[in-house]
Amino acid sequence: MVTPMDRRPMDRSMKEVARRAGVSIATVSHVINGTRYVSPETKEKVLKTIEGLNYVPNSAAQNLRNKKSRMIRIITPVIGEGTSKRLHMGMINAISHAMGEKGYGILFSSLDYEDGDQIGSMLTHAVDGLIIVSPTTRLCRFIANSDPAYPVLFLDYRPMEDEQGCFIYINHFSMLYEAVSDLLVKGGRQAIAFLENDEPCVKNIECNQAYKKAIRDSSRGLDDSLVAAAAAAVGNGYAMAERLIEQCHADAVVCTDETLSIGVARYFIEKKPDIPCIIYNQSGWDEALKPIRSIKVSDDELGRRAAEIMLELMADPEKKDRLYPFRTELTP
Repeated sequence: MVTPMDRRPMDRSMKEVARRAGVSIATVSHVINGTRYVSPETKEKVLKTIEGLNYVPNSAAQNLRNKKSRMIRIITPVIGEGTSKRLHMGMINAISHAMGEKGYGILFSSLDYEDGDQIGSMLTHAVDGLIIVSPTTRLCRFIANSDPAYPVLFLDYRPMEDEQGCFIYINHFSMLYEAVSDLLVKGGRQAIAFLENDEPCVKNIECNQAYKKAIRDSSRGLDDSLVAAAAAAVGNGYAMAERLIEQCHADAVVCTDETLSIGVARYFIEKKPDIPCIIYNQSGWDEALKPIRSIKVSDDELGRRAAEIMLELMADPEKKDRLYPFRTELTP
């Protein structure tokens, strides 16, 4: 977590320069470090403000392009209820181990992705690379416009067509399509229920599309009563499983949200319906529960892959605008 100790005086001073000059923190950083073109008028305004405040920039920030810190920063979003936090920590451990083998240390922060001041301050720190986990579209565009002096890797994000950068995205479509198709063809299921959280995101779109395509490809018609969405809460998962099975007569359940999946699993433990269930789960607590199966991301493999790509980006800064897919796996 970012603590008050992590907020250095330099960051607060740069924030004051930006406020008084009427520009962003990133613009002040670019003027100081010469890392991006800034118009003469804006540059003069920033320099006058710096002079007026008697502000002395941190030497680490001044030498950001020329001085190697041997440090990589990883930032993750502030996480509430849910098991994705375990994925983040397992993945961070894997990144830390892989980077440590190459002589790099790790700085870890958990930030509010909507707080521009926190993000802007973080970008001024002297590191050799930045890995951002599960970023928002707004954050990706903010980082791109800030043009940091080191490579940035966005992890667990599927970019829009107009977004630029290096991204590792988790391919949710392929595994879910195969899982649903298997239930239809080999399992002979006729009424597969689909449960997702109600937040609009690329993962939900991919999973929803995969489910519907599998249904259509099996020559079965879609039953809207078997498709449900709810806010990510354990209680909602339990209640939705109960409704889909007892009222809508589902003969299989697929849940693509990790928090809702806990509630779905609790329903299966208590009521013991004799039907297949596929959930998203990173914790491994369900592995002894039949007939529950899990779609998972290997946090160790994902972390090591992220470290490999970051090392490639640092070795060759021209490797930009690349998309690296990463496949999920289904437990037996």
